[in-house]
Amino acid sequence: MKIFSKTYNAFTTRQKEIVSEKLLDIKFPDWVRTIYLYEDSKTLGLYNHEEKSIGLNKRLIFQPQEIVEKVLFHELAHYISMHKYSQNIEPHGKEFKEACSKLNIEAVTKLNVSKELLDKKVNTKEDEVLSKVKKLFELSNSDNENEAELALNRANQLLTKYNLSFVRGEVEEIYQDVITKQKRRSRKWTLISILLRDLYGVFPVWNQGFKQVTLEISGRKENIEISKYVANYLDKEMERLYKKQKDSGVLSGATQKNSYFDGLISQYIDSVKYSQNKNLSDNESHSLVLVSKEAEDYARKLIYGKLRSRSSYSRHCKKANVEGRSDSKNLKIRQGLNKNSKIKLLS
Repeated sequence: MKIFSKTYNAFTTRQKEIVSEKLLDIKFPDWVRTIYLYEDSKTLGLYNHEEKSIGLNKRLIFQPQEIVEKVLFHELAHYISMHKYSQNIEPHGKEFKEACSKLNIEAVTKLNVSKELLDKKVNTKEDEVLSKVKKLFELSNSDNENEAELALNRANQLLTKYNLSFVRGEVEEIYQDVITKQKRRSRKWTLISILLRDLYGVFPVWNQGFKQVTLEISGRKENIEISKYVANYLDKEMERLYKKQKDSGVLSGATQKNSYFDGLISQYIDSVKYSQNKNLSDNESHSLVLVSKEAEDYARKLIYGKLRSRSSYSRHCKKANVEGRSDSKNLKIRQGLNKNSKIKLLS
């Protein structure tokens, strides 16, 4: 998960200057587009050939610049070798070693850094929030409607409490992660992104790349993790609910499917907001509305800068929309992950 702040951005800007100087020295014909920090307990650095970006472990900011540059130039060697040959080469093969020689660095796969620093597990309030909200989501799937509603309300209250500090401007960091990559932007995922924005305090951005679009979300760490959990579940559950309608002969075709999803998600959002207004104080309800706006402000300031908006149009079927609204009562956030899933809420 990427992480941004004014301090971190100043650090990565300096590293990008160092990389640019190095590439200029060896007369390399291209450049690294982005250098960013990320959180991880296993890797010191990474290179993304598709983005032409280098990621540095957040904890490297506590290491001497000499160590930072060893990681930085190691990833730069990956960039040079993949740029010259292809991204399908051996990670540390002869092409990589050739790039290391060009950069005048040692071709190593491991660095002698403080293992205790990288391995140290820090339990934060965010971790506690994630654990509690996950359990409440599971309780909200109870057959007892009263118990289920109370659990969902409690989850929203807990999120609101921890989001208040974000609204007050006490949070200096903003996180970013990728939710999905697709060939084209689908109506289903557009609706999921709207739900995440309206209910879970994240700022979604559709990033158009080469032959694919990427849905990125920015916000507080716990909000992003919860959003990933919810999105992973909704992706499958929306299809499951529509399939029941299709198999029964009620709905069919892309227009009816998209209209069904429109009704399903819009009614679900309305129901959750109604429940929030009924159970939260005026101040808490107002704060919940502001969370997404604050996430957007931080994202624009620290990550994206100017963004271009794009409108989309889809044909509408009233009958399918009504069916979707009716089915929203069956849409409950529950365990959407499995042991083999690449996306995990908690480690």
